[in-house]
Amino acid sequence: MTKIALQGNDHKENIILFYKDIKKLWEKWNIGSFVLLSLFLQFFLLFIASLRKKTAHKWVTFTIWTAYHLADWAASFAVGVVFDGEEKYTSSHYKMDDDTGLLLVLWAPFLLLLVGGQDRITSFAVQDNELWLRHLIWFILQLSTTGFVFTQSIHQNRLWIPTLLLLFAGTIKYAERIAALCLASSESFGISVLKEPNSGPNYEKIMRAYSTFKEMGLPTNFACLEDEKGRDSQVGKFITPMVKEPKLKNRELVLYAYGMSNMYKGLIVNLMFSSSEHKESRDFFSKINAEDTLRILEIELNFFYDLIHTKVKVATSKVGIISQWTSIGLVVAALSLFYKEEKRGFQRLDVKVTYTLFFGVLGLNMPLTKNLWEFIFKELEEKSRDAEDPEAAKRIISARGKWVLENVDFINDFESSILMSYVKDVAYDESLLLWHIATELCYNTDCDNCDDRELSKCLSDYMIYLLYQQPSLMSVVSGIAKQRFSDTSVEAQRFFSQRQRESERLEETYRCILEVDTKLKPVQVKGTRCKSVLFDANILAKEIIKLGSEKWQVTSKVWVELLSYAASRSSGNAHVLSGDKHLEKLP
Repeated sequence: MTKIALQGNDHKENIILFYKDIKKLWEKWNIGSFVLLSLFLQFFLLFIASLRKKTAHKWVTFTIWTAYHLADWAASFAVGVVFDGEEKYTSSHYKMDDDTGLLLVLWAPFLLLLVGGQDRITSFAVQDNELWLRHLIWFILQLSTTGFVFTQSIHQNRLWIPTLLLLFAGTIKYAERIAALCLASSESFGISVLKEPNSGPNYEKIMRAYSTFKEMGLPTNFACLEDEKGRDSQVGKFITPMVKEPKLKNRELVLYAYGMSNMYKGLIVNLMFSSSEHKESRDFFSKINAEDTLRILEIELNFFYDLIHTKVKVATSKVGIISQWTSIGLVVAALSLFYKEEKRGFQRLDVKVTYTLFFGVLGLNMPLTKNLWEFIFKELEEKSRDAEDPEAAKRIISARGKWVLENVDFINDFESSILMSYVKDVAYDESLLLWHIATELCYNTDCDNCDDRELSKCLSDYMIYLLYQQPSLMSVVSGIAKQRFSDTSVEAQRFFSQRQRESERLEETYRCILEVDTKLKPVQVKGTRCKSVLFDANILAKEIIKLGSEKWQVTSKVWVELLSYAASRSSGNAHVLSGDKHLEKLP
């Protein structure tokens, strides 16, 4: 009996020890495990959220619904655990065997970043948007809790600077989500689609003049004339079909769908078409076939989905772009500080978890393709090897395409000198516009599907977007960019308007530009008053085409140098506002 009793006591002790080990493991990993769970769920949503557009299968819907709510719950639960363990991890009298507690405090701001979520899903149902005030209240509570834990730990926290940076970044990301929910709510969405108030013609003034003319016995006839300039044309802002289109290409479909969606989104909040809009819509769809009509409607529904359930409206606004890259810049800065911090006292596994959180959050919010990032990284890495001293580095950074053209083996000296004049002998903003138009001409008249072609197009669109849509980032190098762009646009519109009826396809119109005789330089014909570079870019495009199969390799490398040049010369104020985003901010 004594032996059995002893065995029973040993069994109880083993159970007690087991539960103590479990409790110890829970106390150590409760925050980290739920932060990692929330990170995993955000990545899961990143890849599957868009499936809702393609299928209504109940299991897909249920899976997304579960992940959406579980991600918020995991972060919320972790916030409660942080607050519950605040005294333990932040008390000046508490001393752990290592500095694990400091990392636990560092992990807390990641909760704000993760609840802020990525751009592809902010709400699961329309009703979620109506509850944006609830999210605002919950945000205030989470921010207060995380801020309280941070302030209590600051007296012994050698990681307080990266923690503070993450706290700011998390605040921005959470605010982005709340703004997206608010803008997608029925009230805000309804206000956004209303047209500007229009009082119409001055009735009292017109009738007074009418009465005066009648009293004077003057012949008077009244007719209501439609103000064509005042019409709110949506499709007309784009290239409309001149004749019945046999089949539209994907690019044209997206262009038309975007124009129509601006007119149709009022239907979501029960706004009715005006007579002119009704006629415009009817005329448009009468010129395309049934299959393309269905595809355009499908694309429009995708636009509407993004407006209601994603951050697209916030992410594409000026404030949204600045906030997005500011938050990323803060995370990168925090990562750099943590990387330089002495890791003595931290457990190796905890450090790995911290790096996982850093790179995971950056991966969720970096809007660039893997191929584009690898290409730019490879090019900059090659250039860094050549920068053996400060003077060499300065020459490379200032190259603007010269370095590539001087060091490419398959370009002879004559070809190099011609191409060099389009980067060396012109202002930077002029060079960007020249290479952008030349890239467009080559891209739309070439059937080569190589990666360098797509990368060139992507970088070209991005750099021209920065120059004309985000001038604060390019103010040091922009020059008279707006005037040059305006003159070029006017000349391009004149050229397209003269040939649109002759050519049903956009590609054919691009070819028409390349067929223009350019034996004389445009400045010899037009003088210096006009700043348009349309036909200068035409000449450049013809020279690029002469490079044959190597043209996209050269063009893509030139664009990387143009990007690097802008990054090195952006103003300090733009760095602060945009989160040091120049090389990170990619399409």
